[in-house]
Amino acid sequence: MSVIYNGQKIIPAPPSITITKQVKTTGDGRKLGHVFAITVRGTIVAFKGSPDSTGTFWTAGGYPPDEEIEADKRLASMTRKQEAMRRLFATEGHQFEWQTPDGTLPPAKCNPTTVNIEFPGDIWYQRGEYVITMEANKIYGAGDVYEDDLADGLALNDTGIYRYIEDATEVWQIDQGELLDTYKVTHNLSAKGRRGFVDDAVPQPVVTQAWENAKEFVLQKLQLGYDPTRVTLIGTGVNPSTAAFPNYPPFNYVRTQTVDELGGIFSATENWILASGNYFEDFTVTTKIGQSKTTVTLDGTITGFSTALNDFAGRFAGASDRYNTLIGNGSLLARGQAYGYPVLNPLPVNYQVAKNPIQGTISYSYEYDTRPVSCLTVGQPPTKTLSEKIVVTDYNQGDVFAEIPVIGRAIGPVLQSINTLTAKRRQITIEALFPVPTGLLNCSNGLLGYLTKPDSETPIISILKPSGVKVFRSEDRESWDYWSGAYSRDVSFTYES
Repeated sequence: MSVIYNGQKIIPAPPSITITKQVKTTGDGRKLGHVFAITVRGTIVAFKGSPDSTGTFWTAGGYPPDEEIEADKRLASMTRKQEAMRRLFATEGHQFEWQTPDGTLPPAKCNPTTVNIEFPGDIWYQRGEYVITMEANKIYGAGDVYEDDLADGLALNDTGIYRYIEDATEVWQIDQGELLDTYKVTHNLSAKGRRGFVDDAVPQPVVTQAWENAKEFVLQKLQLGYDPTRVTLIGTGVNPSTAAFPNYPPFNYVRTQTVDELGGIFSATENWILASGNYFEDFTVTTKIGQSKTTVTLDGTITGFSTALNDFAGRFAGASDRYNTLIGNGSLLARGQAYGYPVLNPLPVNYQVAKNPIQGTISYSYEYDTRPVSCLTVGQPPTKTLSEKIVVTDYNQGDVFAEIPVIGRAIGPVLQSINTLTAKRRQITIEALFPVPTGLLNCSNGLLGYLTKPDSETPIISILKPSGVKVFRSEDRESWDYWSGAYSRDVSFTYES
């Protein structure tokens, strides 16, 4: 039986090669693969075989000739042969080949890693024993008698290539989410690989590192994605076989990966949020009742969800869609009327909006109150006022009399009635504040805004104008500051009823 490693012959051939097949399994007994433990026991002779007394291995055919070694130099010969063996097996992954004892099968081959090489204590004068312990992921040749179950294991990838895995764990965990009516699902998959060597790689083996084999195994498993059958609620009144959250699809997928190159370990952790829709909204309603009006403030935060991996834009889009719907269809006002006060001015007094595209959140604060609805509008589409003040002042009739000064009259002038009354007068004062124009205004379009004044004639003046036999508009002053949104008007009527 001949033995060759990395093209170097070991002569005499070791009489004993022990092969033990160790099956690697997961905690639940599923097979990950196997590893072969190979133990080689042989003898070094001082004056014959390969390596020789100089530490050189025989590579030609047949057997090397015996050497003439003087008695006092045989220990040195044995020592050099031991060092040559150590150097040979110090480089791992080269092809190790041995012929079966009966020679009926092709040589068996493997690409092992060296676990240990030992030379038991002896006189080392003429001969000495050695024990080489190795591990191999695969043994080929010899009619493949050693690889009868190679394809039977979790470590066979989808292209039919066997990846060498030492150990693997997989854990699914579900917790109550930070947001109400949501759940957090965590999936952790970790594997420890073994180094692999390409078959027949002589003289230099090509290595797949242990962590690379672990990585391929883990990523192949992760391609399966979210598995709802692994996520169930278990508790009072819950049937585990049907409690797999059918109405809670997974959102906000995040994956983190960890590589331990020296340890040969690769792990990945996946996280999902289970929710009934692509957003979650939390809000509070605060009502403040004053002497003149009631104020209702709505504060809330919308968190968007997305089904894609690390899709920050999708999360923010989910929050934005909900916010636009909330404002656009009047839902926010209706919420304030339902939880705060039943009658509110539909135009908020003020509001603030904070957007975080990275977190996918939108926070808002809207303040409504019970002030009367707007009478004035401006522009198209009509813009309503933030505040309005309308004051009507009536000057009722008074006596008309003459006031005649008298020199030296201590009690003042002489007052004399002329038997008539003053005219009736009504003054209408309007003060309003509109929202400040938005957008980048330049001088020209800013000035054009001054030409589009609010119409206070139809909704206010025409209604409050006095009625009588004769009505005269004695004064009409109007002020419009487009840039600040301030508007005022004073109209006076003199009339006869």
